[in-house]
Amino acid sequence: MLLALCLSCLVGCFLDLPRLEEVLYDVRLRLANRWFPRRIAMDPRIVVVGVEPESYRKISQHPVFWLGLYSRALKRALESGALRVGLDFLPTYVEPESAREFARVALDYPNRIKLIAYWDQQQQEVQAPPAELVLPLGVQNLALANLSLDQDGVARRQQLDPLRTPPVYGRQSWEFLASALAAHQPPPEAWVNYSSDSPQRVEFEEFLRGTGDLSGRLILIGSRSRVDQDLVIGPQGESMFGVDYQAQLLNTLLQNRPLRPSEGRPWLCLCLMAVILAAARLPRLAQVGMALGSVLAAWLAASLGLLIGYDRLLPQAPALLSLPLACGLTTAWRWRCERRLLQVLSGYVAPEILQEMLAEPAQWLRSLNQRREVTLLFSDINDFSAHCERESPEVIAAWLNEHYQELTRIFFAHQGTVIRFVGDQFMVLFGSPKNIQEPEKQAVLAALAVQARLAQLHPFHRVKIAVHCGSMLLAVLGNEQKREYTAIGDAANVAARIQGLCKELGQGVLVSREVQQRLQGQFPFELQGSHEVKGRGQRVEVYSVQ
Repeated sequence: MLLALCLSCLVGCFLDLPRLEEVLYDVRLRLANRWFPRRIAMDPRIVVVGVEPESYRKISQHPVFWLGLYSRALKRALESGALRVGLDFLPTYVEPESAREFARVALDYPNRIKLIAYWDQQQQEVQAPPAELVLPLGVQNLALANLSLDQDGVARRQQLDPLRTPPVYGRQSWEFLASALAAHQPPPEAWVNYSSDSPQRVEFEEFLRGTGDLSGRLILIGSRSRVDQDLVIGPQGESMFGVDYQAQLLNTLLQNRPLRPSEGRPWLCLCLMAVILAAARLPRLAQVGMALGSVLAAWLAASLGLLIGYDRLLPQAPALLSLPLACGLTTAWRWRCERRLLQVLSGYVAPEILQEMLAEPAQWLRSLNQRREVTLLFSDINDFSAHCERESPEVIAAWLNEHYQELTRIFFAHQGTVIRFVGDQFMVLFGSPKNIQEPEKQAVLAALAVQARLAQLHPFHRVKIAVHCGSMLLAVLGNEQKREYTAIGDAANVAARIQGLCKELGQGVLVSREVQQRLQGQFPFELQGSHEVKGRGQRVEVYSVQ
């Protein structure tokens, strides 16, 4: 069982399920931004100049000829003090006059304009702007605008490590637009720390007509119209425009707050394994479920807290896989133990004791096979053979059923365990499998209660009873088809021989000297002498009790 629990933890910790982690990341980010909207603010230096649907209505010129307008926008931004401007637009057609106008701006403001290129994975080539734009701009000011999308098409993390490609304009290593605008060394990959704030936005045509002071600002110019189909799905489930995604990525880099996956997965696995093994040892299944459920809730709360407070991504798949799997394995193991316990003890002990034992089946199963100090009671019907000779089998069977019902009711009431019932003979344990206080006393009380009750019934039910205590091996014998819980040892033989003295001494209940010494002063014992019994070299001292 412990091995199975360890394997369940290892499966949960090291089974690579990126899709599950991505979905859980989305949920965490939505909760974090909903409950803590100011968790990460948008950097005020970022300004998005959006080509809105309104821009297309206001500007009569076809967008393919807008390079001159973009040049004017670049000049206006840089004249107003902008630090750098990123043009999220890949020109495909260049008019000579527009090219000259762009070149003048690029030469007047060197290394402050970033123009995008695009890496075509299928064609294995970089799609770059025409040479008329690259020459005055400088190839070093080209940046890739490729998005790193997960398999489900959601933009959660962005590759920022420079991409190596076949030479284009003599360049083989390409950085990405956001890192080029941020102008510092980015990590190889960044989980975008999405802000619930929006960057400052200005409509493109309005921006052309005039702007305020843009000192120190980082300007992103790009489409914010669905006509251009430049849309990105974010982890919060809503589509955004590509230029807005670039703004979120730029904000993450400027604040140096990318979400960082937690390291030390093996240590997390070991901690989780320790918790699972500790919970599995709890006595009741409900306690196991509550413990594992509490750990799962704490894990999820910790992962949300780490995201909100420290921008850390604690993996959630290990807990979501390991803990329910461990709970299921524990439940299956407990169910198996319950079935085995029922097979062994059903009918032996009182129903209420059996229910108590079923609450902790594994623990009770372990206790069934061990050497313990217990008390044994043997009961036998007087002259049973003579009754069988006089009466029909149907009458004897009816009497035996009544006898069994009466005696088991009394024995169960005194917390006895009926481990054998053969014909007219009972063998009853006190103090096992459940520990009870003063098992010898309970056995004697049960014997006296049996005598008192049977005196009220048909003479057939008269019995002789012996009580003895000692160290015995308690064991489950048999196989899957037939099992028996019994006591093995010399004390069991002594109890049986003492019962054989009852008829000879004319007593209904006899107890051994060991029982009498433990209960001295609690019952009116009377010495009946020391007797030789079959199979023992020493004489056995017995006492009667009324």
